[in-house]
Amino acid sequence: MLWSRDAARSEVLIDRIIRANTHMTPQTATIFEPERAHRTAAIGNRVLRRTRQTFTLLGLVVAVSVLAACSDEAVDSPPPMAPPSASKPAIHRIEWLRVTDNVSPDQWLASRRAAREIDLYDPATKEMRAVLEDAARHYRDHPRMIANRAVQLEGMLKEKDISERAHELIVALSGIPGEGRHVESFSAMTQQYYNLRLEGLDHAGALQALKANARE
Repeated sequence: MLWSRDAARSEVLIDRIIRANTHMTPQTATIFEPERAHRTAAIGNRVLRRTRQTFTLLGLVVAVSVLAACSDEAVDSPPPMAPPSASKPAIHRIEWLRVTDNVSPDQWLASRRAAREIDLYDPATKEMRAVLEDAARHYRDHPRMIANRAVQLEGMLKEKDISERAHELIVALSGIPGEGRHVESFSAMTQQYYNLRLEGLDHAGALQALKANARE
């Protein structure tokens, strides 16, 4: 469309030039028709070249814009997150068991005792399940909370150079209330035991003191 408009203008311009310079009538000026055609074609070629150059430049601009957008996206976009499972520690290295860990407390305690992951259906896991169920009957606490408090007590005693394992503490403290009796929470019992140990009582002495308090 641009070429057609420029070509028409060129033809009118050539007619005016020929008439002005040669003082010829339109009929006589027909001898210059080849010259006019040649000039018209030349102008059309120049218009076509400019059009091609314009589109080429536009293509380059678009390409540069796309590359810049891709570059910005690559810089601004955060790195892909690793799967949640990749950041989770091994079962036996978990310090506090949460509901979202999807690990049973009995398997957790069995794995901690073995210092490696123990299968859910392993006899060691079954043994820990029985220990936790017995403690839950005496203290009416959830097995997961009992396991957490026992592991916490183990760590607190270790800081005082007292070595006692979590599952052993659960068994020992489960005998404080006696059969059919329910006392305060397991968390409170672990705190009392810890205080007695810091006062200088040994394992047996601390348990005896706790039993005496429970009978009162």
